[in-house]
Amino acid sequence: MKPNIVEFERLVREFASGNATWDEIHNYAVEMEWTNALDFPPNVKKPLEALHMAFLGADEGDDPQFRLDRSESQDWLTS
Repeated sequence: MKPNIVEFERLVREFASGNATWDEIHNYAVEMEWTNALDFPPNVKKPLEALHMAFLGADEGDDPQFRLDRSESQDWLTS
């Protein structure tokens, strides 16, 4: 199944609640990039695009200062 925005948002919510790892979302963001699944709906484009870039740019091995924490992820979802 091709990656999609709905599943990405669900995974980020799972991360924010402590039920998914950073790397799970990072790998999904990479897959979204590879398959060009980046058609963000206008009403949620800004927060989901920013979250996608945050998860795409760092993996779990990177310094935590370069990754969003769970509460920051949640804040982006509610903005």
